[in-house]
Amino acid sequence: MSDGVVQQIPWVTPDPEAMNLGRSIRHDPRNRAFPIPTAGAVPTSDVRHRNYGRKLYQDGIGACTCFAASHAVNFAPFRSARRPARTLNAADAFALYRIASARDPWPGSWEPDDTGSSGQAACQALIEKGYATGYEWAFGFDHGLSVIAEGPLMQGTWWTVDMFRPDASGLVHPTGSDAGGHEYLWVGVDVSARESWFLNSWQESAAKPWGRNGYFKMSWDDHRALLARGGDLVRPTL
Repeated sequence: MSDGVVQQIPWVTPDPEAMNLGRSIRHDPRNRAFPIPTAGAVPTSDVRHRNYGRKLYQDGIGACTCFAASHAVNFAPFRSARRPARTLNAADAFALYRIASARDPWPGSWEPDDTGSSGQAACQALIEKGYATGYEWAFGFDHGLSVIAEGPLMQGTWWTVDMFRPDASGLVHPTGSDAGGHEYLWVGVDVSARESWFLNSWQESAAKPWGRNGYFKMSWDDHRALLARGGDLVRPTL
């Protein structure tokens, strides 16, 4: 994460899928005081966290940060600790977007303005709604890899035109021109393949999830490079 950066990222491609983007950069230097504690351990076996709720879909609204936040609190181990609290649904995610888009420092808010939002504002919205008590950060790929076994991470990065179409295995490559900013959930790793797995909030149609049943993956080399370009990793806390 770079410090002291606030950048509202426009949709820079006419591709209709880009309307499902909406993450902007909001890096506050004060976040450095809230790192996720780590002993520096890298997973030696595969990690895949469990989703207690349904996959949630943005439906063409730039609310990706709040859908990633909703997925985050629906996943173990966070959701397990919230029992008997209910899982969040798409209506909850849009309610979070209403709050987050008003909290961010750029003009406009949803509704009616589909301004996008930041991972930080999405976590602040979780706190306002009582779904979390705080949030903490991982700074770069290596830090994220060392804590991914403890729970999923909201990941905000640039999204490139070549990432819209995963291959049959769910693999994407962050190549081609930038299409905009996107937030999604880092849910695990395949250690032997040196790949990270993510849950997206898109669908091809009402009957067909995007990617590999809503998930996609990225090589660790690509993941590291993508995060280095103004990316961020944040986790809500109880």
